[in-house]
Amino acid sequence: MNQPIPEYEVEEISLEQAVLMLATEEEKTKTDYSKTSAMVLEYMAA
Repeated sequence: MNQPIPEYEVEEISLEQAVLMLATEEEKTKTDYSKTSAMVLEYMAA
């Protein structure tokens, strides 16, 4: 019952970096993610 809590190393990254990590190779080369991330941040701020 008293199992140790796992520890994870966490690194803060930008939204653009996160999207690129999840994108396929084709998406990485054909998409301007800086515009996309700016639009998402604008939407979240509204």
